[in-house]
Amino acid sequence: QVRAADAMLAAAENEGGGVMGDAMGMGMGIAMAGQMANQFGAATGQAQGQGQGGAAAPPPLPGQALFHVEVDGQATGPYSVQQLQAGVAAGQVNAATLVWSTGMAEWKQASQVPALAPLFATPPPPPPPTSSE
Repeated sequence: QVRAADAMLAAAENEGGGVMGDAMGMGMGIAMAGQMANQFGAATGQAQGQGQGGAAAPPPLPGQALFHVEVDGQATGPYSVQQLQAGVAAGQVNAATLVWSTGMAEWKQASQVPALAPLFATPPPPPPPTSSE
């Protein structure tokens, strides 16, 4: 499993990743959607399947910011910045997605939250070509 994961990560990092890079992004989106659905189910008291395998994700590190995300009019989460970054990459979270965290007076667009704003920053243009004489 570790080799397969390493191969998927290497393919995703390849700028010409093609199908493998697309599959990796789709897998991340499916995983985040599943996690959001599970979180929503737990928050509303719905029963979850007990036969699901795999270890639970570790709790966030102390002091790590956690955010709740609005999905279809319902609060889901909490999610770490890293989980939200995966959601951005998968197209599940965008700059206009409403988020809330402890200490915030109200829900805000993700791009307006200092801890999340870098996830939506436009990358700088490539450097100008150098002339070789």
